[in-house]
Amino acid sequence: VGPSRGAEGAAAIFTLALTAAAIGQGAALRRASPPPRMTQAREWLAEAAPLAVSLGARGLVLLGPFLMLPLWAPASETGAYGLAWLGAQAALVAATGVSGACGPRLSAAVGRGDLAAARTAMRVAATAGGAAALAAGGAPALVLALAPDLADALRPGLSSAAAPLALLAAAAAVQAVDAPLGAALVARGRGRTETATQLWGGAVTLAAAPPLVIAFGATGAAAAVLLGGVARLGLNASRAPLRR
Repeated sequence: VGPSRGAEGAAAIFTLALTAAAIGQGAALRRASPPPRMTQAREWLAEAAPLAVSLGARGLVLLGPFLMLPLWAPASETGAYGLAWLGAQAALVAATGVSGACGPRLSAAVGRGDLAAARTAMRVAATAGGAAALAAGGAPALVLALAPDLADALRPGLSSAAAPLALLAAAAAVQAVDAPLGAALVARGRGRTETATQLWGGAVTLAAAPPLVIAFGATGAAAAVLLGGVARLGLNASRAPLRR
């Protein structure tokens, strides 16, 4: 789409695709689970609001350093980070998919107090880290192998994107391990605690990003994302109800 219609056309089609996917998801969820009655609206909002803040904080962790790059780094560094981010998307998709598949079993085990089953579900979910790393390394290489013209066009930026890609893939692996811990907190009715850990992770990322971006450019921005993820993982691990 990009070569034929330009960046605006590609962005428009991407937005339409996401909107269509969201409508389809909403229809599927409506069939699977009826919406809450209006008398439950306040309770539903009380539960949904912290989760919405949590997702917003996670998005800030991922995008904050990228938005800082143009302020303190050359345009080439922004391009390198964007290229690495494109490759790391495969890792994030793999991490989210595996963690999401394990989430219901983990939540059910936590809800009934079966810590052994919860730990087993956690171990299964943690394998998303390996899947994420494989996807991050394999998907870009596969795309470039299938599109040699694209590889030639991107070759000048590939070497500068290698280190940011490795760090972003590591951040995706950390997220794969962290997501089930957050799900366990939510299952125990501690959604506000999970939201607080997301906010702390965001604060670590945003505090670390400026000096790292100034010193290391795109690699520093990716390192800030990883630091925020590690901080969030440590907090969730210390608070998740998986220990006796």
